[in-house]
Amino acid sequence: MEVSTSELPNNRHIIDDALNTLATALSAFIANKIGVAVHDDVATLIRVMLSRWDAGFHSELGYRGKNLVFEVRDIRNDWAHNNKPFDDDDTDRALDSIERFLAAIGAASEAAKVNRTKEERRRARYVSAPLLPTQRCLDKRWPKSISIRRNLIGRGQIRQFEFNGVRYEVPHDELVRIVGEVTPWLHSSSWLDRGGYSTSNPSAALLSRLLPFALNFSG
Repeated sequence: MEVSTSELPNNRHIIDDALNTLATALSAFIANKIGVAVHDDVATLIRVMLSRWDAGFHSELGYRGKNLVFEVRDIRNDWAHNNKPFDDDDTDRALDSIERFLAAIGAASEAAKVNRTKEERRRARYVSAPLLPTQRCLDKRWPKSISIRRNLIGRGQIRQFEFNGVRYEVPHDELVRIVGEVTPWLHSSSWLDRGGYSTSNPSAALLSRLLPFALNFSG
């Protein structure tokens, strides 16, 4: 049975929970850096960070960290003021930005908590999404290499392959994202120009990220 959007968990509530997790960690981080206790509201905390950025935070977080601050500020403002509904893609991006911000300030356990929520929602989306037979790869030989194509992004394809006796079925877009996170070359201009990537020798890190999509993994 297809699940309607109204029956899915409330994305705004999920973002609220992630922002509260960030607020607690960020409050401690700021107090440690500038020696001043700040009320643990994300909007207030970010204003304090930006007002003292050069003296208190630039040396540790740099320009990349400042970009995360602006991203999270926009997420919080959309959540608080713009009555934004936050679809699943918006929620995924918001959780990813908040997780990265938490990791940047050294809040590893809080980042892991947000990551768990993000990954659980990603798995739920792909498991519940109906797939047409024509969307599956028709190669029944279970190839022992990962192959991804730029021209298949957004097409709803399922990629299947096998390593060490474990069979995997992974949505193509999710495969692109996972491989990109553990293989920087995937983001290079050469991949974008050529439009393809394959490997017959995946790293342990990549196989670990693919485990949720293993069909017959016994652990």
